[in-house]
Amino acid sequence: MWHKGEIVDWNDERGFGFVQADAIDGHIFFHIKDFTGRSRRPAVGDFVVLSVGVDDKGRKRAVTIAFAEQPPLPHEDGAGPAAVAAVSIVIGAFVTLLAVDVWFGHVPAWILAVYGLMAPLSIHLYRRDKHAAQHEEWRVSERTLLLVDLLGGWIGGAFAQVTLRHKVRKASFQIPFWTIASAHYFLWLVAGNESLRAAFTSLLQSP
Repeated sequence: MWHKGEIVDWNDERGFGFVQADAIDGHIFFHIKDFTGRSRRPAVGDFVVLSVGVDDKGRKRAVTIAFAEQPPLPHEDGAGPAAVAAVSIVIGAFVTLLAVDVWFGHVPAWILAVYGLMAPLSIHLYRRDKHAAQHEEWRVSERTLLLVDLLGGWIGGAFAQVTLRHKVRKASFQIPFWTIASAHYFLWLVAGNESLRAAFTSLLQSP
C-alpha cells in the first residue's frame, strides 16, 4: 500500500531522514538506499510516496520510497518475466550441478535433502516478510533471511524474490545474497572437479 507524505527531517551526511505521511501517526524513518528511481538527493519539504513497514524493533520505516513526481512503475518493486527466466536458469543449472556431484559420488546424497528442506523454509520467510511489509507488521530481519539462504535456502530465496517481487531492487540485500549463491556454486563446482579440487587444496596448503 502506497502512502503520500512529506520529508520533515533529513540528514544528508548520514543518508537518512523522516517522513510525515497522510493517515499515519508519527514520523516514518527512511534511508537513502530505500529510494527507487532517485535522480537527486532528498531534501526537507520534498513530497514522496512510500510503502511502510516496521523494523526489527517495531518502529515504522519505509520499505520503498520515491519522489512524488517520480512514482514507482508497476514493476519497479519487483521483477519482470526476463528476471524470472534468468533466475530459473541459475537455479536449474545449480540443481543439475549438485545432482551430477551426487550421482558420481563427489558429495553425499543427504546434501540434496538439506537444500530440499531449506528452500521451502526460505520461501516461507520471504512470503511472511512481504506480507508484513504490506500490512505494517513485524518484519523478518534481513539477517535471518540471509542466514537461511546461507544454510542452503538460497534457491528458495531467489525464487521467492522474483515471484513475490520482494527485495529485488535493494542493492544492500542483493549483494550479500548473490555472494552467498556464488559461494554455493563454487563449493559444488570444486567438489565435482578433480583438477579444481587439487588446485584449491594446494592453494590452501601453500605457506
